[in-house]
Amino acid sequence: MEIDDVRITLLELKYCERCGGLWLRETGSDEVLCESCSARKNQFPGMGSLRCALRTRINVDGEGRDVFVMCGAEGNA
Repeated sequence: MEIDDVRITLLELKYCERCGGLWLRETGSDEVLCESCSARKNQFPGMGSLRCALRTRINVDGEGRDVFVMCGAEGNA
């Protein structure tokens, strides 16, 4: 048995710039978000280029709440 066509894809380990999770991306890719976070970004139309994202916990009326803050190209957190 012979193999006629072999395709090798080089991968690199990358951390997600939103959630901090580790994932593999194709070498040379400019993707900075994992698949899950990239899908979440698409839920917010008009965001344009995602500049920063922060997941944190704040206290509101004595109750802790998890919040997610995102900044677009024109905004600041």
